[in-house]
Amino acid sequence: MAGRGFNSTAKAESVKSFNSIATLVEVVVDPSNPNYLTDFARDVSHDSKTFVSAQGMLSVSSIAENNSNGIETVSLSLSAVPEEFVNLFLDFSYIDRPVKIHKAFLDADGAVLGNSMLIFDGRIDKPVIKHDFDGQTATIGITASSHWANFERKSGRFSNDAHQQTYFSGDDCFKFAIDYEKEIVWGQED
Repeated sequence: MAGRGFNSTAKAESVKSFNSIATLVEVVVDPSNPNYLTDFARDVSHDSKTFVSAQGMLSVSSIAENNSNGIETVSLSLSAVPEEFVNLFLDFSYIDRPVKIHKAFLDADGAVLGNSMLIFDGRIDKPVIKHDFDGQTATIGITASSHWANFERKSGRFSNDAHQQTYFSGDDCFKFAIDYEKEIVWGQED
């Protein structure tokens, strides 16, 4: 699975014994003004966006792929964030807003080599804000769930054929949803 999603330039960089990797984080709390952050030492320009160096980015939790139909979550932790970033969570509805995390290889000047790879695409569950009133800064923790989280929600609408037919008669979108854990045998049967 190594190199999956990278173009040839990024794949070539990935096999080197020494390289620089940056985490590029896109948080959209205010749709008119998305926030782009990176854990790299200086700002990174990529895909017509400037990812601002978040010198206080403490951590991005690990993200593991699985095939148990589980919902991946990620936690972002930022310290010494300015008041404007805290105000986003106070002024806007932050629940279910998009969070995307990419990994990218960088050259010595901080330019992205090849393309970046999307490693997480999800929605904000909750932020936790801790204020340092004396220093006029805050520490923010953001938890986000994979965009597939909607399929496990029990309240409201259900992801099954009977419920779909109630609202959209004739739509067979969820016709085979019940078979999602069924083993599929490929090829001809004897």
